[in-house]
Amino acid sequence: MGRGYEGQLGNGLRLVVEDPGVEVSGITTAVQIAAGSTTTCAVLADGTVWCWGDNGVGTVGDGSTVDRYTPVQVSGLTGATQVSMGTDNACATATGGVWCWGRNRYGQRGAGSRPNRMSPVLGPGPAAPAFADGARAQACHVSRLSLL
Repeated sequence: MGRGYEGQLGNGLRLVVEDPGVEVSGITTAVQIAAGSTTTCAVLADGTVWCWGDNGVGTVGDGSTVDRYTPVQVSGLTGATQVSMGTDNACATATGGVWCWGRNRYGQRGAGSRPNRMSPVLGPGPAAPAFADGARAQACHVSRLSLL
């Protein structure tokens, strides 16, 4: 339930829903979910990540900037265990390390450049991080021994 003007509720509609229990279209095996301001993502039991909502800067991660009112699979991620949302960016721990996509105005992807990314890009750091998180202008991940 809540504000769904950007499709972030995932039920195919763009409106406010006050009734609890809005079902997200096609998501039945979510093991973890993260909600940004206008985009939402879920990790499914099979290790894929699916996102929906505002996609103007690639926050959905499907390689486009088309808003998605129902979930679409994030391009190229396998073995995901966790996803986090910033305001207009997302990061996931998945096979190979931490992958991020979406707005990169402040260099929050950590790769030394600032273009927005419409699909996931592998960030710097360990191949097996313990956790990743993001916010409006920053992202970080925790390795087993240190905060990066």
